[in-house]
Amino acid sequence: VYKRQKQYRVDGTLAAIRLTDTLSGVIQDCRGHLEKCHQGAGELGMAALQNYTDQVRQRVDLVEGRLSARKHVRSAVSPATRPPDPAHRPGQLPLDQVIQMAQGYLFSDLSFRESWEVHRRGLAGSPEVTARFPAGLILEILCSHGFELKKPVDNLTQFIVENHFSYYDHPDLPFADADTLGLMLRLKPYASEPGPLRESLDTPIDWMVQSITDTGRIPVWLNQPVMETELGSPGVRLLGEGCGAIEASLLIGLLQSEWERYRTLIVNSCRQLLERFIEHGPAITVNYPPTYCLWRINQLLKVISLEQLPGDLGLVADRGRQIYEEYLIRATEQYRITPQEAALLILACLNSPAEHLFSPSWVTILMKSQRPDGSWYGEPMFFVPNRGEITSWYSSHLLTSAHCFHALKEFTHSQYHA
Repeated sequence: VYKRQKQYRVDGTLAAIRLTDTLSGVIQDCRGHLEKCHQGAGELGMAALQNYTDQVRQRVDLVEGRLSARKHVRSAVSPATRPPDPAHRPGQLPLDQVIQMAQGYLFSDLSFRESWEVHRRGLAGSPEVTARFPAGLILEILCSHGFELKKPVDNLTQFIVENHFSYYDHPDLPFADADTLGLMLRLKPYASEPGPLRESLDTPIDWMVQSITDTGRIPVWLNQPVMETELGSPGVRLLGEGCGAIEASLLIGLLQSEWERYRTLIVNSCRQLLERFIEHGPAITVNYPPTYCLWRINQLLKVISLEQLPGDLGLVADRGRQIYEEYLIRATEQYRITPQEAALLILACLNSPAEHLFSPSWVTILMKSQRPDGSWYGEPMFFVPNRGEITSWYSSHLLTSAHCFHALKEFTHSQYHA
């Protein structure tokens, strides 16, 4: 009722403005302020602000044309000639310079230490616990664009193997997870010696096979032998017993390198995941944001299309492609799109079944929000433990910047770049 009353008050005010022609006085005041601003910007040599005030004046003309009683003004400005939104003006730097700056930032520290998930509050009885998994996501992105980073890949995979594929480097937290296994499979082609690395993955793959449910669903945390030591801290939570985004990421790695060996397992798991996506959309994710899940599902559908699939899985994949557009439309209708969301929307949209939904404004958001050092501010990416055994969002300047860089690079290879 309150919302309806509020809407009635707004509608009544607009009607009164139009009937009494009060708007003309307001518009004249606006034009006077804009003229002073335009002159001041000219005196200070601020060309960007002058361009902005010009566009705001065009929008004032548009408002006057829509609401004023003067018909000749209404007819002179039509929706077809609507000026561009000042919020979506192209950035001042050229796109190639923005990408080069981002690349310089990402390559400034090849250990990607800022992205490590570090807990210094005493997790499981240890004063400091670290997970380097986020650095692997950055390496995957950079390697996918042709950068040769064998040594950093080797250092990361060796670290994970030495910690028995546990997410954290802690002897009392021996929990191997599907996300790390998927990352290792996807990084394998970029290692100095892919063969030995693949042999080391037999153990966590066996744990995965034992963990898969009868329906084919892959849990986040994989079964493994029980350790003799007890957890040093009560109430440690294993977040996300099942997460569609993590399942999709792992299945991409399995399809790329383990298709011949685990064909039946992959087919069953892909089928149940896509059936859940068709019914629930990106709500199948738990640990990651919905737009990240959409991007991973888009990648999975592309990889699936490269294999000779059984007929029933092919039909499910086709239904997934058909409904993908509907879920992507919902994602684009957010009230506010942050730089990381813009990057994930670009990645979820390009080379997808709904590529025509691509918006150049997403690229503009990235170009205008880049920091002077070539980075972007870190934004929430996935859940992590926090004080009091509750959860919070992990974020990193490096990881967010890597996704923004990835999106801009993918955009330069698309039909929309020209």
